[in-house]
Amino acid sequence: IRDSWKRLLTNPADLSSVKFAPKDEMNVRRFLDYYTTLHCGPVVSVRYDREPYFSPSDDYARITFDRRVRYQPIYDLSDRQGGSWRRVDDPISMRSSHDSLVVLELKFVASIVPQWMVSLVGRLNLDRQSFSKYGRSVESSKWIPSSHRIAHLRRPA
Repeated sequence: IRDSWKRLLTNPADLSSVKFAPKDEMNVRRFLDYYTTLHCGPVVSVRYDREPYFSPSDDYARITFDRRVRYQPIYDLSDRQGGSWRRVDDPISMRSSHDSLVVLELKFVASIVPQWMVSLVGRLNLDRQSFSKYGRSVESSKWIPSSHRIAHLRRPA
């Protein structure tokens, strides 16, 4: 897959070099537009350990626990990711004394939140927070984009 994407990024007009679902074509084209017009490149690679749970009673509802979120800087598409991985959730970068971060995601496709998820959130007294594994990795790597060209991509908090 990596080699296919390298070929595509070398020649963005040739969509045949990467296989993707037809429903994803618009997103691939949007990505390529950003890549070519803004001269984007890789910054960090992110990994984490995911523990997923799927609901047997809903069409699509799942809970995932992401642990050991880590990253490493990358500088071009030829990086082999053999370097050292750095934790995103260490107490210093998280400004807390917690041992490790667990990102809990509740996902569903229905227009109404499944009642069992509402009960779970209430029972555990959970607060909704935004957390981007990639965004936090970029911040932790101290790579802060200075270009005004990408300011329109940032969303207000």
